[in-house]
Amino acid sequence: ITTPIWIFLLLLHACLEIAWRPSSSSWKEEGTIGDDGKPDSGGEKKRKIRIMTYNVQSCTGGRDGRRDGRRDVGRVGREIVSKEADVVLLQEVLSSQVDQLSDACSLPYSSFFPLLPSSPSTPSSSASSSASSSRQGGEREEDEREEDEWGIAVLSRLPFDKDESGSSLVLPLPLRSWEGRQKRASLFCRMGGVWYGSAHLQNDFLCLESKEQVHELVSSSPRPFLVGVDSNLPRSSFVPLVSSLGAYDLCERVGNTFPSYLPLLRFDTVLSSFPVKVVDSATGLTTNDPCHGSDHLPVTVSLLISPL
Repeated sequence: ITTPIWIFLLLLHACLEIAWRPSSSSWKEEGTIGDDGKPDSGGEKKRKIRIMTYNVQSCTGGRDGRRDGRRDVGRVGREIVSKEADVVLLQEVLSSQVDQLSDACSLPYSSFFPLLPSSPSTPSSSASSSASSSRQGGEREEDEREEDEWGIAVLSRLPFDKDESGSSLVLPLPLRSWEGRQKRASLFCRMGGVWYGSAHLQNDFLCLESKEQVHELVSSSPRPFLVGVDSNLPRSSFVPLVSSLGAYDLCERVGNTFPSYLPLLRFDTVLSSFPVKVVDSATGLTTNDPCHGSDHLPVTVSLLISPL
């Protein structure tokens, strides 16, 4: 795609986003997304969960004057710590960075699924592995990888549920990609009976392949799920689509996330397969670092979840 066409499509998507963009980057109001209007049953105790989704771009800032193009895991780690999330869902993270962030952020349970070798420009056919790697409380369930890989990850304060054999309940789900396009996938880890996932959809300015992957993500994911998504779709396309599929966009009201230095589009959100009470949701940086750690802004959402 040529540069003029790329700029035209970006501006077109940004114009469509204006009608959906809220006046604030945060929202705080207890309301149930997907509620049927019935009151909560009396005496039901809900647990509060704080979720963060973040495309970290290999922990590398951009090159636009406000960001420095420097790969800095510590900068991203400080931002994650500042959000005080229980579950962190990452996209575009390197396999070597997962353990560093897990240790630095006191999130001892983690799982990683590779999409590509460390250079995201490598064609999807050259991906070296399709196996996921998980760590429980500092002990990795599989051998360390020799080659640094680029993919998606789940980090958590909560331990992963286990199956009858004692293995962590971790489920990677590759998504269908068009021929010649980069590999895309979702990764789910079950905690407390809920599948928490991270998903990275195709970068497609025509919104055709990425919309197909939204359909596949919602229809094929294990339930009940809460999944952090870099959709690469503008809010004006994404929100109506997931609503028509029976899923819930929990961050519909937050501000835009991409590009981080001048947010024109909201690519990043958290999806739910079930009605859930949203306490607050926000996008943006908490730390005062003058340089952004990625080309995306993180999104956080606090939920009250009924026992399953």
